[in-house]
Amino acid sequence: MNRARWVAMVVPPASRPGANIVSRYRIQLEEFEAMSQCEAHAVGLETATEPGTRDRILDAALQLFVRRGYAGATLGAVARNAGVTAGALYWYVKSKQDLCFVVIEREYQRFYDHLELTKSEKDPVAALTTFVHRYVDYQLRDGELSKTFGWSQLANELAVDQARRVDDMVTPVIDKLRSILAAGVEAGAFAVDHETVTSLAIITLCEHVHTWYDPAGTLSRDEVADLYANLALRMVGAGGALC
Repeated sequence: MNRARWVAMVVPPASRPGANIVSRYRIQLEEFEAMSQCEAHAVGLETATEPGTRDRILDAALQLFVRRGYAGATLGAVARNAGVTAGALYWYVKSKQDLCFVVIEREYQRFYDHLELTKSEKDPVAALTTFVHRYVDYQLRDGELSKTFGWSQLANELAVDQARRVDDMVTPVIDKLRSILAAGVEAGAFAVDHETVTSLAIITLCEHVHTWYDPAGTLSRDEVADLYANLALRMVGAGGALC
């Protein structure tokens, strides 16, 4: 924007001769010019020369949201940790609220991909084993960052429509597990009284594995995932009686 046009917009015509008024708006003008430089740099970052900029921003935001909470994670800190300018950050998101939503949305998509929700298994026992093993593995993979269904605190900071969309993100996972259980019941491989309740029980079991697991302990991540898969099979009557 032309400097004269900007001044005309922010400085009332009748007040422009006054030195105090000019001084008052000088900082705003300098900030505007600095932001323009940032925005110009952001356009450069959008090119193929730095294709990982968006992921760096979201990775930095995820770390800060998990460790500091929504209030403690400032956009300035996100930009610094991502190694980008403030202008580059605003190229990708409009606000901290939008950034929070995009972070949650990306984590759910990563989770979906890890669970291979679109993959079809003919054997319901193998399907349940794979589902639980992958779920537990994902929860333990990134330690404190593995809280896929623990976004309620962050979701409370979102706009109503965004929070509703986050709630809806849980549905595909529940539906996938419920379909596995239904197939197992139909095949005579599972004995389940209520597919939805059993699905939620298994998801809750997997979801909170990170609360007790110690990477320095005697069990590897893979061993824990195997144990949880066997436990889930026993819950549906496919792996012997529970002790």
